[in-house]
Parts: sequence; structure tokens; C-alpha cells
Amino acid sequence: MKILSRIVTLTTSMAAVLGHTRADIFRGPGLLECAAGDCYFSVDANLGCSDPCHTRTSDHMYDVAIDDVAVVTLGTSNDFSDTSCYHRHATDIDSIFPDQYVTIEEGCTARCSGCTFSPTELFTGPTQINCIAGRCHMYTEDSTFGCGDDIELASDAYGELNTLLGGSNTVSTLVGYEGINNIAPITLPATCQLECSGCDHHNRGLRNRKGGKLFSFLNGI
Repeated sequence: MKILSRIVTLTTSMAAVLGHTRADIFRGPGLLECAAGDCYFSVDANLGCSDPCHTRTSDHMYDVAIDDVAVVTLGTSNDFSDTSCYHRHATDIDSIFPDQYVTIEEGCTARCSGCTFSPTELFTGPTQINCIAGRCHMYTEDSTFGCGDDIELASDAYGELNTLLGGSNTVSTLVGYEGINNIAPITLPATCQLECSGCDHHNRGLRNRKGGKLFSFLNGI
């Protein structure tokens, strides 16, 4: 795997990609990317007081919470208790992968304008996948992590970010692949786990899902 020294975001006009104003319904899991987006969030009742929409919380050092990249215009939900659970409405959302990105998990529903959504599925090796305009990513602190040559050869671009925090011996890594198209099945080894859009298990066949392409990992040296 090649190591990135930097990531360059595509300069394609976000307005051209996200210029619609109609509301779209997005259900997690997946990546939410917005340019001055506006979203209303709801959480499945069986999840209780939680935040699968990541309106207040994030999973790791490379992703962000909605309230880090938006104006929250309604108070936090108290549908389940007196405890603040999640923000129900946000405006001016500015999120794009990988510079500052938001994930929503299963159990979250977002009704948005000015945003695009890439539904994701988790693939754990050893397995084989097929992709059409796919993209995959994963955050890991596992020093043995590796996804092999197949997916690199099938990708238009790939790379990783590595961060070693002061006082820590653990490297935090964000790995990404984009523009994944294959003829032969892509083999993922046992050391690989990826969240992907536009891909499916080889023995299940593609579902005609295409991943977005609003970012670019450059091949590192």
C-alpha cells in the first residue's frame, strides 16, 4: 500500500453536483456529502437515546460530527428521555470525503437537500467482491491491516493517511480507493475490512449500485 503525503480534493463544482433543492431520503449506513446542505434527522425508536446520525458524535479522528460542519437550528432531541440525544435539524452542512466527512449508521434516516449519499456495505476478508464505479474506505489502528494488490489494480486511485499522535505508539490510518471497476473478482485477504459503495459480494452479483466520486486519493510514493 502506498502512503499519501497529502490528499487533493476534486475541483469539480460542488454546485453542479449538488445543485438540486428537492429533499432526498437517505437511510444509513453510508457517507453523507453536502454543500450548504439542509437535513432533518430521525432515529429508529428501538435504538433509544443514541446518535446513529452522528449529529453530535464522531467515530474517530478523520470523520466529523454534523454539528462540527453545520449550523444546528433545532435543539437536541429528547424523544426518549430528558437526556439530549441527537440534533434533529441542521443547515449549511459542508461535508466532503475525505477532508471532513460525515457517516450515518443503520437506524438513522436523513431528509436532505443539497447533499448526496453513498450507501455502504461492510466487506470482511477473506472474500471476493465485484465493483462498478465503486469506492471503499476504512479507518484502522491495526498494524497488520492490508487489502492486497487486486483492489489497487482495479482502482483509478488509492491511498492512505497516517497519523501518529504525540505520546502514542499507535498509528491511526484512513485507507481509501475510488473508481473501482473489475473484470475478474477482487480478492480481499483476511487482513482486510472495507466499507464500500458500488460493490457487492462476488457470489451474490452486483446490485447495480454505483458509488459517488466527489473526492480523489492520489497514488502516493
